Amino acid sequence: MFNIPEQLLLNMFSRIEEGYPDNPYHNRVHAASVFHMMHLLIHNGLIQQGVLDGITMLGCYLAAICHDYDHSGFNNDHLIKTKSPLAITYNDVSPNENHHVAGAYTLLLSSPDYYFSKDMALEDRNILRAAIIELILATDMKKHLACSRSFRRVYSTACLCDCNQAQIVNHVF
Repeated sequence: MFNIPEQLLLNMFSRIEEGYPDNPYHNRVHAASVFHMMHLLIHNGLIQQGVLDGITMLGCYLAAICHDYDHSGFNNDHLIKTKSPLAITYNDVSPNENHHVAGAYTLLLSSPDYYFSKDMALEDRNILRAAIIELILATDMKKHLACSRSFRRVYSTACLCDCNQAQIVNHVF
């Protein structure tokens, strides 16, 4: 769809995977699980119903693999209460999620071996970046209920033809 060379994608995915520390939950297995779930959600409802365009779909996949990039293992409340450098840098607003986005983008832009979007039109790059930022920031648990309600509403509408899919989504979220 975007003519991104396969080797560049493999380099990028490998490098992102290396950025997931070995901690009990926010690790590369968790990232793979979220990526898989995103794929299922996209291809079992949203994409068939025309809810997503190609650039947004790419943003969903990239946000899924980057959503906990370089996670320290501490939650936002802990980072804020201890006045960690991340909390200070991001003014106590979603320090983990802001770090995941900034860290992943810093990595992806740091080398031509990972810079997958360099040949995209500027407008597409901006749409892609906005989607990734919005999706990763939405993983802050303080925003979880509002995001879950919105997602359920959109996904249930897209899956009106299959009640089982809507029930699965309501159970997961």
